[in-house]
Amino acid sequence: MIFTRVLEFAVLFFGAPTIYVLNSKPPNVLPLLLLITVGCLIVLLFDRTFERQHLWNQKALYPHLMRILTTLLFGAIFIGVWIWFCNKTLLFSLLLKRPLIWMCVMVLYPLLSVYPQELVYRTFFFHRYQKIFPNRFLMIGVNAVAFGYMHIVFQNAVAVILTLAGGFLFALTYNKTRSTFASSFEHALYGCLVFTIGLDQYFFIGTISLPRLAQKLILNFLK
Repeated sequence: MIFTRVLEFAVLFFGAPTIYVLNSKPPNVLPLLLLITVGCLIVLLFDRTFERQHLWNQKALYPHLMRILTTLLFGAIFIGVWIWFCNKTLLFSLLLKRPLIWMCVMVLYPLLSVYPQELVYRTFFFHRYQKIFPNRFLMIGVNAVAFGYMHIVFQNAVAVILTLAGGFLFALTYNKTRSTFASSFEHALYGCLVFTIGLDQYFFIGTISLPRLAQKLILNFLK
């Protein structure tokens, strides 16, 4: 039983991203993410030991809201200063140059990307592999590493480093709240910050990205 879970964990969270990167013609990321999310959700719903309130549980966010917002503020300052000294032309580039696309990303990102990621990487991960990682600090650490590793699909170090740090924060929040809503809320704040402050180019794969998807939707609407 334990061996099977370890193998499943390794294949899903480390094997799959590796195969994706090595594939010369990888599938679109977004549909693949949604497909995996549906699979994980089905497993959770058929698991009698899983408490379904963890799939939302918005009230659990409130006691941690100030901590989340304060950490976000320091994160925004750090990233802003880093961009200013490294390449100030990136600052607010998407917001200033393509405001309609930026607005679409602000709406689509939490719905199509954040919640599915949190369901897989926090809700499913913490429930499914709690016997493999019984120590909460080990669970949070491994979860952050797995989340950061998944972002090798973007094939740049910035995406991996930022999501490794973000994964630690989101795992910490989920561990304290057992609320997919709470970790999704925090994840959405940081993701929207990344797309707003000018780091969207680091979260781009070929022709598939949220900014490109938003642009496609706008063009189809204007036809």
